[in-house]
Amino acid sequence: MIFIIPKSLQLGGMTITVDKVKQITGEGLECDGMAFYARSKIELKEDETFSSDYKEWVFFHELVHHIFGAMDESELRKNEKIVSQFATFLHQAIKTME
Repeated sequence: MIFIIPKSLQLGGMTITVDKVKQITGEGLECDGMAFYARSKIELKEDETFSSDYKEWVFFHELVHHIFGAMDESELRKNEKIVSQFATFLHQAIKTME
């Protein structure tokens, strides 16, 4: 299955926008993606050296942050291990659907 990272999506009654940027907003941030909750936004670093699978995984990682935030699960939202594992399994399930 080909997955295309969306420009926006609906989540819990909110529209989450997805922006591809040269640099993630904020000083000193060394990351490839970021979930901005108050702005209902996901930023993904645009880097031509990233594989498409990696770009997709970063998107799912930030989406999972937003999902946990929408569920008012702040402890899960902050738990990078859980977020990364959930994103990995979600990405794999969606990519391998027939």
